[in-house]
Amino acid sequence: MSLSSRQIRHIAVALTVALVLFVPPQAARADAGRFELQVPVLYYHHIKCAPPDATLPSLYECPDVFAEQLTYLRDHGWTAITVDQLADLMAQRSCPAPKTFVISFDDGAGDGYTSAAPIMESLGMRGSYFVTLGKEGALRTGKITFDQMRELVARGHAIGNHSRTHLNLKVQPADVIYDQIEGAQQTFESLLGFRPRTFAYPYGRYNDLVIEQVRQSGFELAFTVHRGARESNLAPLLSKRIDVPNTDTGAQLLNRIATYTDGCRRPTPDIAVALSGWSTWKGDNVYASTPWKAQTVTRQGVKVGQTYQFKVRLQNDAQRPGRFSLTRSITGLAQANVRYRVGDADVTSGIVGGTFTTWLEPWSAINIDVSITPTKSSPQGTAHRIILRAVSVDDATHVDVGRLAIVF
Repeated sequence: MSLSSRQIRHIAVALTVALVLFVPPQAARADAGRFELQVPVLYYHHIKCAPPDATLPSLYECPDVFAEQLTYLRDHGWTAITVDQLADLMAQRSCPAPKTFVISFDDGAGDGYTSAAPIMESLGMRGSYFVTLGKEGALRTGKITFDQMRELVARGHAIGNHSRTHLNLKVQPADVIYDQIEGAQQTFESLLGFRPRTFAYPYGRYNDLVIEQVRQSGFELAFTVHRGARESNLAPLLSKRIDVPNTDTGAQLLNRIATYTDGCRRPTPDIAVALSGWSTWKGDNVYASTPWKAQTVTRQGVKVGQTYQFKVRLQNDAQRPGRFSLTRSITGLAQANVRYRVGDADVTSGIVGGTFTTWLEPWSAINIDVSITPTKSSPQGTAHRIILRAVSVDDATHVDVGRLAIVF
């Protein structure tokens, strides 16, 4: 049986997805070239007041509300860049200026050209338009036209791909996914003279097959609707965005993005704990000043005189290097011998005395071996805990903890 070229291409995509799924998770953590930003990407749909018969009025933002939001951000020092400029920063591995953000629009409604663009330009800002093409040959009624797209690009705005007809790609077969993503790219290239560099998933829905097609189509960044701000070379096609409610004042919007003032996050401690080097790490990418259950590992049924081992990893989860202190507090472990080691060095006195510090490059980590030897028994079921607390020396608000527990 012979296969068509399209069938061969779809099989290749599926095989590539399968190979990606079997990459060991340790490979991502070992990537010394990790680069990550946290530039907030806002997203809107319509910049006009919702008509009385609007099916989804939440997708409409009155122009005066939009203008007030952006004016407030500008007056508080925020500067807008486009998704193409954000892709440039990622490619160049460059940190943006503080208070940098992106304004994006999904679907390509005509009011993005008639209302949003003039407001942004009056404030010295430019936007990013994720455009749904629609069926080939169909009139773009109510949508940004191709002439307007070319004009927007000439004025400094950016155009991104939002698929051909805005289907839920997660449930589509491979040939439809190909046409919705790569087919749309080819149409953009034919009518605009370039292939958009960025993609936004329709409805925010995707699966491995969709992501792989986005990768094969050459997109540098792709955006979900997962709330937050994260652009990473480990997952450039799963970048986050922030939906802006049409009831937000400028002050409320600023509060949503204030966490991301530094596009390159300041030195940030991330403590993870495990029972051994082969156990699941708990607390990875969980940041808290008081320990959660998700940041705790426990050994049950301990006995006096036996030594119990734990693993602790302190990582700098940021694009900037920094120095971190590590201290401990204990409950109920006065009758135990507790030792801390980093490699061959015993660092117990520094951690106990509150003088231990370590310098960590971006995304680098140290491993700390902790041994606990109970020297006096406790009633069955009694728990004793060590809380390890890491703080950035440069910014004491960046704190993380991990907890080790033994239960008799």
